[in-house]
Amino acid sequence: MITTLEDFLNENKSSKLPSKIEKFLKKFPDNATSWKEATDEIRDMARTAKEYYNELVLDVLKDDEKALKPLDFKSIKTPSEWNKKGKEYIRNVFNKLNTQGKEEFIEYFDKHFGHNK
Repeated sequence: MITTLEDFLNENKSSKLPSKIEKFLKKFPDNATSWKEATDEIRDMARTAKEYYNELVLDVLKDDEKALKPLDFKSIKTPSEWNKKGKEYIRNVFNKLNTQGKEEFIEYFDKHFGHNK
């Protein structure tokens, strides 16, 4: 049984993100040394993926005890950690979304970040 966020994220590590999203995520290097390289886009995408998972897969609201917990970006101390953990979270949650959730996440991406192709 999955009991922690770490267990959830480690359950299935394979990424099946569409190439346009992977291409966008490459703009945020894993070895970032400046906060200019680790910006809100990663956090926003992670939160949106979590919301879609909770609402469309689990059918729960964020306050429900069964809901997937967010990645705690406030506790992250370095730009590289922000990017690595954020991208891993996005990939793993996306991989666990149902078809509707994946479609809605892609629409969200296109609307908010697609212009940055």
